[in-house]
Amino acid sequence: LDGLRVDAVKHVEEIATRNLSAAVREGFEQAGTKYFLMGETAMGWNDCADPCNDENYGTIAKYVGPHGLDGQFDFVLYHGVSYRTFAYGEKGMLHADYWFSHGQSKWPADAIMTPYIGSHDTPRFVSLADYRGQDAQHPQYIPSNQWSDIAEEPSDGEPYRRMRIAMSWLLTLPGAPLLYYGDEYGQYGGADPNNRLMWKGTTGLKADEQATLDHIRALGQARQAIPALRRGSYTSLGATEDTLVFARDTGTDVAIVALTRLPGGDSVNTNLAAYGLGGSTLSDAMGGPSVSVGPSGAASFSIPGSGVVILSP
Repeated sequence: LDGLRVDAVKHVEEIATRNLSAAVREGFEQAGTKYFLMGETAMGWNDCADPCNDENYGTIAKYVGPHGLDGQFDFVLYHGVSYRTFAYGEKGMLHADYWFSHGQSKWPADAIMTPYIGSHDTPRFVSLADYRGQDAQHPQYIPSNQWSDIAEEPSDGEPYRRMRIAMSWLLTLPGAPLLYYGDEYGQYGGADPNNRLMWKGTTGLKADEQATLDHIRALGQARQAIPALRRGSYTSLGATEDTLVFARDTGTDVAIVALTRLPGGDSVNTNLAAYGLGGSTLSDAMGGPSVSVGPSGAASFSIPGSGVVILSP
């Protein structure tokens, strides 16, 4: 047992969550092992300035703390960024950077939130990226249909490309990211029950699915190997509409993440002196070339098309 997921938190008395937390702490943690308590409190997102989303943030946050849950699904980030930036392309990386940073300031200091791009309660991300309103045959409402006129398998590779970019963002964020089964290869499907199709495993995948699985495996291995990707704080190092660069820093370990949705790739010029990396050589956990950092901390490198670079000493 690693922990518990508590469903529909706001629909029971608040004391129930407190009692459950106390029971887990007293019954399971006496030997020193920490168990993760993660909750689901469904809220939304409003595209407006503070205090516009205070109810969304506050309702989720009030159940998190030393006498409650360790964290919750980040519904605000999902509805604000996950599909708007990465599936539909309606918003840019500047938007993603702002709303993640903004959310970090709204959660309790020790919260371990769960960012996600898909779950048992949402249409599959690949289908959202396929039906993004690009033509009359792909209106955005199709993935929400449950019983008729439902989402079909993508006919091209674009939804999978968008999936890989979204996962490059998700699996390098702080917290405990959610990977819903099948998303590791880009399972398609609309709303429940169509988001619960049988798992394919690792055999018989199509080329786009295999490329997605390979990419997400590499991301997972990077997250496992680099402590800063699991425990580090998030600091933006710059963003444009199509490219995002940020640092993950524990104080003793650092990683630099750069991702772009530009098919032709992008170049990055930044300064890493604040992280003590001047004069160092950084390796890319995604298999790209090493980066030499100048004595003053200046660093220049390229991001491959629709790709990600994860640099660490």
